[in-house]
Amino acid sequence: MRRTCGVGSRTVGPGASKDDRLDFRHMADNIRQMPNIALLTIRYDDNLHVVDVLKRGIPARALASLAEALKLTLPTLAAAVLIPQRTLERRLADNAVLKTDEAERALRLARLFAKAKEVFEDGGEAAAWFGEPLSVLGGQTPLELCATEAGAREVEQTLGRIEHGVFA
Repeated sequence: MRRTCGVGSRTVGPGASKDDRLDFRHMADNIRQMPNIALLTIRYDDNLHVVDVLKRGIPARALASLAEALKLTLPTLAAAVLIPQRTLERRLADNAVLKTDEAERALRLARLFAKAKEVFEDGGEAAAWFGEPLSVLGGQTPLELCATEAGAREVEQTLGRIEHGVFA
């Protein structure tokens, strides 16, 4: 019985020739050879570039540098982007890429952190700001709000007000 597996014209099953079978070891090697994407160096002002980055896939290991920049543990960052800790551990062990929705949440947080670094002109100060409960954010931290699109918009607006001197 020959079945199409949905990846190009490859087939699986006993009737498939050796050349037609998926080589999962080869796929794993390709993932390991993927470049590590530095989430803080992406051009966030170019939406088409961001879409391209998402389509290519973001390795789970890219979250480690973001966690370091935000001065967070990896489990804390995973919670902030709504990835269960065990899932992230498995993806890291498998050297896998994030699912698109996870990658979008990670990019959203990285984009806002990059903006905060710009506004505060200091990565350490920006990281500290992300962990501070703010009354203007209903007593929540910017990090907590970045888990949702609406919350992230509020964080972005708050950064805009700080940048333009509305908050002293």
